[in-house]
Amino acid sequence: MSTEFPAGKLTGHRIAGRPIVVWRTKGGKMVALEDRCTHKRFPLSQGRLMEDGRLECAYHGLCYNDEGKCIAIPSQQDMPIPPQARVPQVPINEQDGIVWVWPGDPAKSGESSPPRTPEVADEAWETIDSGPLPVRANYLLLIENLLDITHFYPLHDSNIGDTENLLNIAEGGLQNLQALLTDMNEKVLQAANDTQGTNERSAIFQQLQQLGEEVDSVARQTQFNSVVLLTVNTMTFQSGPDGADFTVFRISSSFTSAALSVNNLTVASQTLASTSLGSVTAALTSVSTVLQQLGASLQRMRIKADNLSIGKLNVIAAQSRIVDADLAAEQLESSKLQILQQTATAMLAAANNGPASILALFQ
Repeated sequence: MSTEFPAGKLTGHRIAGRPIVVWRTKGGKMVALEDRCTHKRFPLSQGRLMEDGRLECAYHGLCYNDEGKCIAIPSQQDMPIPPQARVPQVPINEQDGIVWVWPGDPAKSGESSPPRTPEVADEAWETIDSGPLPVRANYLLLIENLLDITHFYPLHDSNIGDTENLLNIAEGGLQNLQALLTDMNEKVLQAANDTQGTNERSAIFQQLQQLGEEVDSVARQTQFNSVVLLTVNTMTFQSGPDGADFTVFRISSSFTSAALSVNNLTVASQTLASTSLGSVTAALTSVSTVLQQLGASLQRMRIKADNLSIGKLNVIAAQSRIVDADLAAEQLESSKLQILQQTATAMLAAANNGPASILALFQ
């Protein structure tokens, strides 16, 4: 990452088995040289950058410019510097907030350009720099893993499956709340009738208190991976192969009895019961609204899962065409090589017999 290279700081790296020293000049230019002094092969990354931008070796003080050319030998100031006293440059390119190094043949470095990653340097995106991740494996295995796009679909099938599970749990919790609120609504309707006496209203009040406690219990216990779902929350689900392919589900209110305004219902009179009935009706409306949103999100997840399954089949088919051998073509090529080998053997045998036939004429 570009942020790893402040101006004036030497950093040593080993890339594809090649030691490389990298630094940023005061002017912001990125420089990469082979990490060895041309004299005793001492690591230049252990040297220092001078005020004038020269890189000084920590062993005998040989100095190099940013092109790898030796420009000063302190112990031989009165003698010319041999032209071969230089360190090989390593092609380096800084692009979109990432520093790219080409450790191979410099002549081939211009044959291709690094892929663009404008999101890394774009302030509209958040970039998380986790630092180097050492992996005890051959680099070819890592490249194969990164290029293996067919693993994405099984992986994100499970992502969508987890999302469906989470939403199903939230939906079940809301359905339980809906059932509890429906019971409360019936109780309050009974109390709103003047045919109820004081004892009946007291019993209804106690039942409402118990139902309210159960509402709190459901809201508290509706969890996924220890995350309470029925509260103010924004949940983002990665549901596709692109960084922007995600689904967001928001719950804008909590579902405790206090948040639903059903924790202090009173039915001591017909008028108070009617007021409580309005609170329960509003709570039912809130729960029903979020249930509808949940149902729509679940339907979207199922559609995405179907699309991923189709994409999975297409990618596997494409990979098979690219990677898998065409058996018919390979058998044909093998037969051609066998015929050529047999022809060459016959010609060689004929050539070996030729000298013997000529010698027979002189006998």
